[in-house]
Amino acid sequence: MYNFIFKYNEYIKNIFESNIDDDLRIYTEFKNGYIVEGLIETQPLDKSIRILKRRFNDIEVFESETGEIVMIDLKQDLNHYTPLINNLGYFISRKCINDKWYNYINQISGVISGIVIEAKFDSIVNVPPFLYHATLSKNNNSISKVGLIPRSNNKKTTHPDRIYVTKDLKIANILGKDLFKDVTSTDISIWEIDTNGLDMRLYKDINFIKYGFYTLSNIPPNNLKLII
Repeated sequence: MYNFIFKYNEYIKNIFESNIDDDLRIYTEFKNGYIVEGLIETQPLDKSIRILKRRFNDIEVFESETGEIVMIDLKQDLNHYTPLINNLGYFISRKCINDKWYNYINQISGVISGIVIEAKFDSIVNVPPFLYHATLSKNNNSISKVGLIPRSNNKKTTHPDRIYVTKDLKIANILGKDLFKDVTSTDISIWEIDTNGLDMRLYKDINFIKYGFYTLSNIPPNNLKLII
């Protein structure tokens, strides 16, 4: 693993001089499991846009109003672009087919002409003594036994697996209602997380900047308390 991190750092250091073959080589090692998510950082947005424009000079790349990267007029299959996107610490969240935008995971037929990519790793913040997590009440039994494990469903955008939390109990209720619009309030539970002794990284959630955070770490049941 440490040998790969060294190679990855050298790749990032010289990325403007690298080529698509270098992108694919590093990406292949990612896929082969030499590194796990959380050991690298997302490259700065302005730097990433410059690299994408340089590597793919036949398409349009720009920053959206909400701080995402948009790539349009794609000329190649997505496999042509995915290695560099991943290596920069980003993932594809939305796609454009026949001039309409969809979540990337939606099964829609047609040629993808544009994509939106988002940061895998947002800014790291200090971990407060307590955090709160909203979930469906039907999950309570499982959570009490195995704790919280990052999942990819019930999210506002198509992010990699995460646990969404907030440091404010009132905001946890708001987040729960926002994430689970199709259920009643009585079907939503709030868990308190005691962060004491947890080795966790906490990141800002760009979709809920002032109050929302996420972690990639598992949270054991001993650090959890059902409060609502």
